[in-house]
Amino acid sequence: MADWYIQFSQLLTFISEPLRILYYSQQTPVLGALLLGVLGAVAPCQISANMGAISYTTNRMVQGKKWQTEVISFLLARHWFIFY
Repeated sequence: MADWYIQFSQLLTFISEPLRILYYSQQTPVLGALLLGVLGAVAPCQISANMGAISYTTNRMVQGKKWQTEVISFLLARHWFIFY
């Protein structure tokens, strides 16, 4: 797992540098927000957190336990944290 994380971090560094240069060279706030959103969305910590949530939910579904409330709570908390 650690090797995957390191490789993905290196790939993100390779991809983010041109986007960072583009971000600092442009004058449009909307484009800047879009570029920062793309960089944040592909960060390894975001992807690993989502993979963990999917694994947990899939496990709960296979066990036949209630999972809908947990998924809704996770999504609401995640969106609340992003916007506040």
